[in-house]
Amino acid sequence: MAKEIDAAKLERVLGNSFKRAKGQDWKSADNFETTSFADWHNGFKADGEFIVIYFAAHWSPPCRLVSSILKSEFYDKVNVDGKKIAEVIFCTDDQKKHLWERNLSIGVQIGDEDNFTHMPWWSMPFEPEAEDQKPLINNLKARFGITEMPIVVVCEARNLRLVTFYGRKDIKDGMDAVKRWRKERTERYPEDYPAGEEEKNEEEKE
Repeated sequence: MAKEIDAAKLERVLGNSFKRAKGQDWKSADNFETTSFADWHNGFKADGEFIVIYFAAHWSPPCRLVSSILKSEFYDKVNVDGKKIAEVIFCTDDQKKHLWERNLSIGVQIGDEDNFTHMPWWSMPFEPEAEDQKPLINNLKARFGITEMPIVVVCEARNLRLVTFYGRKDIKDGMDAVKRWRKERTERYPEDYPAGEEEKNEEEKE
């Protein structure tokens, strides 16, 4: 990373905890696990370059296909060898908790229409009764002008500044998408990401 991640700022925007499904049994409480922001951040800060905020909902038919591409063509190919270069954070637009949990558990389409699996990435919690959670989701939607689903917003990891609003069209390209985002990041924020610095960092790691 060119600069250290501003963990305090990220936590204020994304919240202090995340949740995800471990399998497809969405009706079971044991199917879900949570992590604190601190633990998530400790696993991401060493190699993390981009935070990909995935705005989606069960009621939007394209979301399952986008989830499939996001997992198979991007997430699984970019984050390898224990390194998290680009972390996906799911931000739901579902209005019912059980629908959100169902989406986490069987929201990724595999092959034919009758084969589904769980999302491997973390989600912002959806707790309608928790007053501190709804503003986080609503503020993120307002921050990026989200009016439809699905949307894949790509941000640089240090301060959650926008790199591209159109990540959905890029995710099919795996590491080539990351390379384009690096160039866009440098163009937008040259003071924090000087041209050529990423290549230098990669050489030092080898």
